[in-house]
Amino acid sequence: MKVHLRKKKLKSGLTSLYIEHYKGHTTTPQGKSKILRDFEYLELYLTTDPKTDSEIKKNKETLELAEQILTIRKAEVYQGKYNLKNDTKGKVGLLDFYVQKK
Repeated sequence: MKVHLRKKKLKSGLTSLYIEHYKGHTTTPQGKSKILRDFEYLELYLTTDPKTDSEIKKNKETLELAEQILTIRKAEVYQGKYNLKNDTKGKVGLLDFYVQKK
């Protein structure tokens, strides 16, 4: 699972911050690839074109807060909160492993 901080410009002139949880992809019965991902909307907003020092400072603080939340979410993934399993581990033989490396 990969976790990313994303930005989206809104019609109101603000930029919304959200976290994307990418879980990989799967193939549908019709043969099409489907991306598996979830979104966590942080309800944090940046001013798109800051003009004053206070807007710049607020944007910087908001972005730092979003980065801290992202760090927490990444730690949760590594600690096993989402019960992810590595299905390929142990399925490759030792000789096959060396052949793949070359």
